[in-house]
Amino acid sequence: MTDATRFDETDTTLIPAGEGQYGTVDDGLQLDPASPTAERASLRQTVKSDLSGARDWGRGRAVAARQAVVEDPLRSAFTALGIGVVIGVLLRR
Repeated sequence: MTDATRFDETDTTLIPAGEGQYGTVDDGLQLDPASPTAERASLRQTVKSDLSGARDWGRGRAVAARQAVVEDPLRSAFTALGIGVVIGVLLRR
């Protein structure tokens, strides 16, 4: 009897499409575009693309924020202090 909760990292076998319930991602991309498996693969690609764009946007904003702190640290400190005061006043109510 095998332990179903144990994951064997050396086992890299995939279930070929048509033999199993899910198949592989690559197999799903090669199926008929109207099939549900192809739709899931297309959705997965869309989500990955959107997440990649969001990640790039977030990294760009983080770089810009760091640069703003380096260029004007006093302004950044007072901005953070002001935001903290506003949050503190709102939480006190």
